[in-house]
Amino acid sequence: MNPPPRRAALALLAGLLAGLLALGQARAAPIVLAVNDWCPYSCALADGRRGLLVDIVSALFAAEGRAVSFVAMPLSRGVESARAGAVAGVVGVVPALAPELVYPSAPLIDTQFCFFTRADSAWRFAGLDHSYGRLALGAAHGKALDPRLGRAFANLARVSGAAVTLRMATMLELGRLDAFVEDRRSVHYVLATAYLPALREAGCMERKFEYVAFAPAGGDARGYAEMFSRGMEKLRDSGQLARIVAGYAEGR
Repeated sequence: MNPPPRRAALALLAGLLAGLLALGQARAAPIVLAVNDWCPYSCALADGRRGLLVDIVSALFAAEGRAVSFVAMPLSRGVESARAGAVAGVVGVVPALAPELVYPSAPLIDTQFCFFTRADSAWRFAGLDHSYGRLALGAAHGKALDPRLGRAFANLARVSGAAVTLRMATMLELGRLDAFVEDRRSVHYVLATAYLPALREAGCMERKFEYVAFAPAGGDARGYAEMFSRGMEKLRDSGQLARIVAGYAEGR
């Protein structure tokens, strides 16, 4: 026997509401991004902040009405996870490291890698077309560095682990490294917060731009990239981006 028209209409309405609710929940699901531990860009700080890049990405997606969930992992594993579609994207990537991922038109931030020595050293970086013999140089594992670096420095050690900038600075003070190459902002932040002896900046490489790279396997990569670029423009125009960056200046 067919159900009465009113009952059938109510059942249909209930089904439609359930479908709309499920669709809304799917749309509201956080965007899952991999992020590596790299102060001040992404790390747990004593005052509850989560790092410069985490704050920027959270704010710009919030401006687009989307929440973000961050999963901590080394950069190399984050890139592999994005390639496999296990996460929606990875934070802090230069396109040369993973060109197959999808990039927004707007970069996330600019970085500049510089060489640091102990204060009593006279060594200076003179370009990547030089050979620096057996000088022991440290560099963070997983960072996309110019391939000429390995040819210029025969004694290049890739340093891994948590708080890698602090670890390399400590290795330098202990004499296990003669110099290390790392992002200038990260080194100055660590020096301002870890009470290490002053280091000497011994030259820099050219500035590079880092991005949030999205996983093409997920199907939403292009949309996320466009959303990111729109959100970044809003942050910049409103002055919020400048305020976030200023909050991390010199270890604040």
